[in-house]
Amino acid sequence: FIDDVNNIGRRRPQVYKDRPNYYDLTDDEFIYRFRLSKSCVNYLLNLLVRKLETATDRNMALAPLNQVLLTLRFYALETMLISVADMFGISVSSASRTIKNVSYAIAGLSSSFLKIPVQDIAEIKMKMFKIARFPLVFVQLIAHM
Repeated sequence: FIDDVNNIGRRRPQVYKDRPNYYDLTDDEFIYRFRLSKSCVNYLLNLLVRKLETATDRNMALAPLNQVLLTLRFYALETMLISVADMFGISVSSASRTIKNVSYAIAGLSSSFLKIPVQDIAEIKMKMFKIARFPLVFVQLIAHM
């Protein structure tokens, strides 16, 4: 009780967990965990690094590489956020924000990699509707063309 009285108004010291370096894994282990090779991850990271950098290193901000790896691990596991959050030593809410930010950054690259001739869009829309009853497949894509 006395310790509680003496510590009123003082903040609890922050505890930072060590984050493992997943690049130390063998190539096979790395692919097994993240479903991409290290060279593919490096390529993706080079495309995304400017969008994922934080303005400060306060509070042990997650590096862009770890943000990408966390997101890839989440995609690979198709599981709950707590699994990848624990793996990277961050909170579930931080993992959620990171996955959202990286996913939007990856989606932002779509115009660089997806090229569909405008004349084929109507035909592809019909085929997608026949296959999976999936309406309006290209509405968002057409808006960006």
